[in-house]
Amino acid sequence: NSFNLSFVTVTILLSVVYLYYFSSKSLSLLANTLLLFAIPLCSHFLHQSPTFLYHKKRLLLCFCVSVGLLSLYTISFYLIDIPNHNFNWYFARFNIENHLHIHGTYLSLWMAIGLLILANIWITSTAKTTLQNVFYCFFCGVFVIGLLIVNSRMVLYTMLFLGVLLFYFYAFKTNKIDVSKKMVVVLFITFCAILLISQRYWEDIVFLFENKLTSTSRYTINYCS
Repeated sequence: NSFNLSFVTVTILLSVVYLYYFSSKSLSLLANTLLLFAIPLCSHFLHQSPTFLYHKKRLLLCFCVSVGLLSLYTISFYLIDIPNHNFNWYFARFNIENHLHIHGTYLSLWMAIGLLILANIWITSTAKTTLQNVFYCFFCGVFVIGLLIVNSRMVLYTMLFLGVLLFYFYAFKTNKIDVSKKMVVVLFITFCAILLISQRYWEDIVFLFENKLTSTSRYTINYCS
């Protein structure tokens, strides 16, 4: 279909161009092309396979636990590394990235996806035991703390947006969860309070009153992106 054709076409065209103008960077560009187009296409077929669908919940939980352990390690390293970064998020994230050899953007995306998957399983599961509730609550907390440490502002805002959509369509449209609107407001305020804990947000607020380039998002756009 048109969806598959576009992925295949882009992969072939870019691969031909990289091989025609072959250089030291061609192999890296080919790998990136596969990651961006070929791998998602394979994943599209994989996620429709009977085996995946049968073991879907178990596979997703394995992903969440794996990323959760990585998040737990990140939190532990952050606490141990306090004498070095002294609660400065620039230094803290720099040290984490150099120690794990993982860019903070990828790390935060994995945490965010893990949190969304886990929250979805938690909300939609029936007949949950106390142990399962403790498990879901613990790892959701680990993901949130991990995101705050990495200080991924846009990821956190996206999490809020997607979380509200998920909650609205599942809880209110399907009437499967009896939750008052007051609780939704409380959850929203709680999430906003968590965002404000992040030092990165406070630095952006400070910029409104102090003309400092280094404390703005423009600094990240110019020197990081």
